[in-house]
Amino acid sequence: KKNIGPFHRINFETAMSLKPTLVLASVDGNSKDQIELFKSKKMRVLVVDSSSFRVMIQGMKEIAQALGAEEIGFKKLKPLED
Repeated sequence: KKNIGPFHRINFETAMSLKPTLVLASVDGNSKDQIELFKSKKMRVLVVDSSSFRVMIQGMKEIAQALGAEEIGFKKLKPLED
């Protein structure tokens, strides 16, 4: 596995060399510049927020949808919503 650096300072060239099909980013962990750089290269980028537990659950649902795993993801998240 290649190390692309810490989440807040990703080595863009190394990350791109892995040919990702989806880039996950965090509102409070990744700079807007990092996010825009991936988007400018036409990468599929999903930005999630972790400002509260409720918002984190919503972000996990969005990730499950982006991965085509809604059924499994939503089922595993259901107990957290109760």
